[in-house]
Amino acid sequence: MQTDAGLVKVALLGTGDIATRHAAALKVVPGVELRSVCDLSLLKAKAFSKTFGVKGIYNSIDDLLDSQTIDVVHVLTDPGSHGPLAVRCIEGGADAFIEKPLAVSMKQCEELAQKSRAYGRLCAVNHQWVHSPVIQHLMREIQSFKFGGLRHVHMIFSVPAAHLRLLRPDHFIFNDSRNLFFEFGPHPFSLINLLLGRVRSAETSASGEIELMGQSLSDLWQTSLVCERGTASLTMNIGKTTRNITLDVIGEDAAAHIDLVRQSMEIRDPESEVVPGRLRSVLRRSHRDVSDALADLFHHYRSTLNSSKVLPHDPFQASLLDFYSARKAGRSPRQDIATGAAVVEYCEEAVANVRFSSRQARVVSYAG
Repeated sequence: MQTDAGLVKVALLGTGDIATRHAAALKVVPGVELRSVCDLSLLKAKAFSKTFGVKGIYNSIDDLLDSQTIDVVHVLTDPGSHGPLAVRCIEGGADAFIEKPLAVSMKQCEELAQKSRAYGRLCAVNHQWVHSPVIQHLMREIQSFKFGGLRHVHMIFSVPAAHLRLLRPDHFIFNDSRNLFFEFGPHPFSLINLLLGRVRSAETSASGEIELMGQSLSDLWQTSLVCERGTASLTMNIGKTTRNITLDVIGEDAAAHIDLVRQSMEIRDPESEVVPGRLRSVLRRSHRDVSDALADLFHHYRSTLNSSKVLPHDPFQASLLDFYSARKAGRSPRQDIATGAAVVEYCEEAVANVRFSSRQARVVSYAG
């Protein structure tokens, strides 16, 4: 379906807050045009099209796909609908780029993989954090055997999540506290999966409460995991907190503390335990932090003046660029169906065995 001298025509399915980020990021992808937008609310679709200068306006995915004018659809709807809508896009002849999570069950992931193979369509998921500069730095250190074998990973994921109060009352999150894992869990689990491989087993405890849409949901979750190449733990705090996202990696020969908000990393090894080594480590880290801060400041102001520029420190842009470059080259993107399914498996395992310690004991329709 590619015409216009090879121009890739893109549609956004859904016009929520995340659609704005996708529309902005698409401006930096070469050979791509945002051609259409689709939302159940025609009013929202029209408002979005006016803001971003999008020509095609639809309130039906069938009408969008029947128009035969789209090469790629970005699926940006509620997580519970990602899998089925991506299947519909593939059946309609379009590739699919899905906002995390890929789906909300392994059964949906398997159907998506089968349809992708049968129709010869490309499908990927937006796990942007694996593209962040500090994670790329960490992976280079791991691949250089700095850490020896990895033994344990601990992640803290604390976010205010004020946007939850703006969601519709029928959003799937409000059906069950555990659905918070499918909304927020893909962020930390995509990194744990990258470092330790697929999950083998998990146990989760939930405590605390937050009131949203007249419902009481648990807001503090602690998960212990056994993975292919080590063990992991996750503390996830949603709602009544400040933004704090950190990753601790423990290896046989070294350990690291990563701050994903500041994009900083501190590595501790035997060399850093002696005074000269510690001094070298501090000076090296200070130089890197100053350099990164100046680069971030430069790219922030450049993005303010011209949003169509590629920002080297923007993992969101990097995720889209990887998908479209893979599509052009005929290769599999980094965050393909298999990787997306592995992250969904983490979410499923984490919520399969939950011990609630708060007074909230009600369990209703689980997303899976």
